[in-house]
Amino acid sequence: MPNATKKVTQLKSELETARQRIAALEALDAERMRTEQALRVRDELMLLFVQYAPAAIAMFDRNMRYLSVSHRWLEDFGLAGQDVLGRDHYQVFPNVPERWKEIHRRCLAGAVERSEEDVFEWPDGSRQWLKWEVRPWSEASGAIGGIIIFCEDITARKKAELALKESEERYRILFESSHAIKLLVDPDTGEIVDANPAACAYYGYTLEEMRKINVERVCILPHEELLAKMVQAQDPTQNRFESRHRLASGEVRDVEIASDTVFLKGKKLLYAIIQDISERKHMQEVMIQTEKMMSIGGLAAGMAHEINNPLSAIIQSVQVVQSRLTKDSPTNLAAAAVAGCPFENIRAFLERREVFTLLQGVRDASSRAARIVSSMLEFSRKSESVRAPTDINALLDKAVELCANDYDLKKKYDFRNIVITRDFDASMPPVPCTATQIEQVVVNLLRNSAQAMSGNTERGDRPEIHLKTAHEEGMARIEVRDNGPGMDEASKKRLFEPFFTTKGPGEGTGLGLSVSYFIIAENHKGTIDVDSAPGKGSTFTIRLPLA
Repeated sequence: MPNATKKVTQLKSELETARQRIAALEALDAERMRTEQALRVRDELMLLFVQYAPAAIAMFDRNMRYLSVSHRWLEDFGLAGQDVLGRDHYQVFPNVPERWKEIHRRCLAGAVERSEEDVFEWPDGSRQWLKWEVRPWSEASGAIGGIIIFCEDITARKKAELALKESEERYRILFESSHAIKLLVDPDTGEIVDANPAACAYYGYTLEEMRKINVERVCILPHEELLAKMVQAQDPTQNRFESRHRLASGEVRDVEIASDTVFLKGKKLLYAIIQDISERKHMQEVMIQTEKMMSIGGLAAGMAHEINNPLSAIIQSVQVVQSRLTKDSPTNLAAAAVAGCPFENIRAFLERREVFTLLQGVRDASSRAARIVSSMLEFSRKSESVRAPTDINALLDKAVELCANDYDLKKKYDFRNIVITRDFDASMPPVPCTATQIEQVVVNLLRNSAQAMSGNTERGDRPEIHLKTAHEEGMARIEVRDNGPGMDEASKKRLFEPFFTTKGPGEGTGLGLSVSYFIIAENHKGTIDVDSAPGKGSTFTIRLPLA
């Protein structure tokens, strides 16, 4: 009995152990089933994620067969509506580059590959730019089950970048090859960002120097005012404005600026096209001056004719009075006897009362007025003198000789104390002109220079006049240059106006240069210009046609 009891107890113990093992196995099986279920759910979720992801994603097994693919993948690669699941990737895309196949093999071995930019060429020759990443995915066992490819089609962005680059290259070619003066200016700082070769040549700076300076360095206007005008000039109704620019040499030129806004690498810049209009401005001033002189010339001629008659009567009457009071003619003596006063006493009385001096003063003033009237008549009178070939060099020598005895005690200048230098073109051909008129112009210029230098005593330089002749492009050029005080812009603009003078009262009529202008421009179809600045003397340039 005891043995039987012991055996029953042992059997119960073994049965309990078996039950425990069965329970453990059932628990393990349930856990396995839950795990398998979780893995299935995970795989299904991953497949769904891939399928409905907004990006281009494809999931492959180890044999590069499609397991899942996103709608975006199908659209980007032209596979919309096609069933690619289970198919070989290299059969779907037979033109996959070998380098990409090598990347797939490395990723199946555990590597992760990515590219920020790559290009895929289709059989028809078109190109597609891609940004991609390839990484492996693992099975439940931990083994690599295949790869996932993430793609982003960047073709539109790349084409835009290429188009922008091409546009910038075209802009650079047009910018640099243009003969127009062009600048790019930072509107915030006024710094010159870029300048084309034409601008560098015009301003006299290298490109490196141009890029280091402010626009105020070349523009007379403060850069705030200039930039405001450039912004305003973008209005199609006001797309141009005038300014004055300073070259590296210090020369100031008149310019016209057209402006627009451009964006370069995301930066807003002001694009300026600049045209030198100095010659045009000069021609406008000449035209205005000519029109003004023509209108004033007609007025002067009318005034001169009206003044000439009473003036002639005054001069004639003064001459008669002087003759009757000074000459011992029988008629004068007889008239004095009838009046009961000896003629000598009458003359002595008039001399004591300085009547003769007063009469001479009236006569001198009348003669001066007659010269003014004669000058005024030059404005409307065409030259009747016959032009003849003239040696200009000899004519200048004669003009200097005429001025050699010219002196003015009141102004304290003596032409003989002025240094005259000559630079004559010995090959100058004869110039067809009216010699007396050209001589009159040159003498007038020489006297003006002498008078101007007489008041320029502060510098201490010895007064000097330089005469030069040259032959240029069918014209004879005559230069009269002095080292006098020069003149400002305001005086230069009015210099050839009738009755304009910088001399003091009673020292000039203001008609000398006006008459000179008409002699050169109207009678000889030439030009007369002046180049002058305060403290730098004056240079008058006459050009006469040789034909």
